[in-house]
Amino acid sequence: MKILRISSIFLFLFASTAWAIPAKHSVERSIAMKNFKGRIWLTPLPDNKIEIRMRTWRTTRDTVSGSEIFPVLVNGAKEKFFFGHFGASKLPMLIFAVSDAEHPQQVRAVAYQVSPRGSLIGQQVLVDESIDHGHTDNVTSGRYALTAIDPKLGAIYSIASQDAHFEGFFVSYEKLRIRQWDPVINSFIETDQGFLRDRSGRLMQSTRFESWNDAERSDVFAANLEPKKPWMIDKKPEPKVIPARAEK
Repeated sequence: MKILRISSIFLFLFASTAWAIPAKHSVERSIAMKNFKGRIWLTPLPDNKIEIRMRTWRTTRDTVSGSEIFPVLVNGAKEKFFFGHFGASKLPMLIFAVSDAEHPQQVRAVAYQVSPRGSLIGQQVLVDESIDHGHTDNVTSGRYALTAIDPKLGAIYSIASQDAHFEGFFVSYEKLRIRQWDPVINSFIETDQGFLRDRSGRLMQSTRFESWNDAERSDVFAANLEPKKPWMIDKKPEPKVIPARAEK
């Protein structure tokens, strides 16, 4: 009888603890496209892992480090993840953004090629080509929870920071980072494209960017992804109209 009571107490404590743990909801979507039909789940696990589950006629699973799934900007719209044709890749790609479990301020953009059978093929990324390389699930892509995807170009954009030295002064600037898929070497190449600019066209100091809220950051980030900004367009002098009398 005493054993039964102890078992009941342990069961009650376990149930109470389980109830107190906040539920982490899966992100899921059914996909139907040429040469692929299935369903995708992304699920945050309690041990700072993200589970990727792909179900076609069979189920494939993988896990990556990460504590939270961040939305990505695809063609101007926020998506939980991207799946579809990506650049010159012969296979569709699954791309999503997660926070770094050890460094919550940093973000990883994880990418997989997906076969018609649902196999997940992790993608390699070359950082500065000669310095470092690894797979997208263990290489940091950005400093903030801001990731944009250009499916046509086959590129992933994020934001990093850099300390610049100008005339004896050290200033920290935000910069635009691009990770582009190269079909020749069958991997991503990551480079920094240039400094971010604010709404007026001035270089973006990190202290200003950090002081803004998420909506303001997203607004500036999206503006910097446009192919041409007003301040980048060279203003050509308008042709002068010479009166007929002055020509004589």
